[in-house]
Amino acid sequence: MLNLVKYKNILLGLVFVVIGFIMLYEAYYADDGLIVVQGSNDIMLYPKILAYAWIAASIIFMFSERIPADWDNVRKSLPDLFGVVLSFVIYCLIFPFLGLPLSTFIFLVLICIVLRYRNPWKIIPAALAIAATAYFAFEIVLEVVMPQPFWLSL
Repeated sequence: MLNLVKYKNILLGLVFVVIGFIMLYEAYYADDGLIVVQGSNDIMLYPKILAYAWIAASIIFMFSERIPADWDNVRKSLPDLFGVVLSFVIYCLIFPFLGLPLSTFIFLVLICIVLRYRNPWKIIPAALAIAATAYFAFEIVLEVVMPQPFWLSL
């Protein structure tokens, strides 16, 4: 039975690797139709990074050992899982309007609340630091063109 599970994991991992290469192909050859800002990186840099990370995670998934799932605990954690997925949806919806730093900060605070981390003296500085690091990494160092907050265009 263990070998069958291992082969299923390898097969599923290969499917994920193929999906990752499809995403990578699309990131390299997609016609975004946008005007490239002179001196900035490719607009598809972030999707390329995500596609490479997807492929790496898929390869790790194929060969890593797993503990059998405890389905009682999985059922108990469904509300938390729904909250996390909803937080991601909210992040995707507010990102184009609030920009990278503010939407990332709101997302991280929301995730902490959903996962029952209640100490604001730890949550707020950590969320600020991570949002500032994301801003610095993507907009300053990598020069990825990100959506700007709506109030900058008023």
